[in-house]
Amino acid sequence: MPACAPWHARAMRIGWIAALVVASVAWPARADVVWTERCPWGARERTSHSGPRCEPWSCESDAQCDQGLVCRPWRVCTQTHEVMPGGRGAYRDPPPPPTREEQVVQSCDPSLECTGEELPRAPTAGRAVGAVQCRVMRACVRPDLPSLPRDLSTIDPGVGSAPPPPATSAEPPPQNPPSAPPARGCACRVQDRSHDGASLIALVIVLAALVVRRRSR
Repeated sequence: MPACAPWHARAMRIGWIAALVVASVAWPARADVVWTERCPWGARERTSHSGPRCEPWSCESDAQCDQGLVCRPWRVCTQTHEVMPGGRGAYRDPPPPPTREEQVVQSCDPSLECTGEELPRAPTAGRAVGAVQCRVMRACVRPDLPSLPRDLSTIDPGVGSAPPPPATSAEPPPQNPPSAPPARGCACRVQDRSHDGASLIALVIVLAALVVRRRSR
């Protein structure tokens, strides 16, 4: 019996680890709703096990928008999609029926009158059912950029510009510019030693002749 105790303890530990893994997998998935660059203005991304998609971001005031967005009238094009459940719910027997969601496929300024068929389209999840419907609604979008005046000549160049540098008078050129010093080369300093060399050779010859003469005696 004592020999089986270590195996029993190891089996208990494996059982606890398996239970923790199953509990972590079976925990219900939470769908996050955030704005990303993949969704057009007036929509925010919804993520879950079924995949990312864009849902309308309606509002009544700027307080309901975040990330520096503002609440403005915007044309939003949506299409109904049937989304199958993901995660643990997809493996039930029988599987649950799909849910219908209004997903944003495109949006634009109301003056552009987009139809939802423009490319690129926003990411969607599930199977599309029905036609695309566009309507103008108050949604969270980016603030309007300041518009430039049509007549640029009305802009005051002095506003916001740096003052010009003070004018300085250029110095007049000298009347009598100094002349350049004469060029000095190395040849003028080298002394001609050709005569000294010839005298030295003659002296050596005379001394050698004297030595030979004395030895011949």
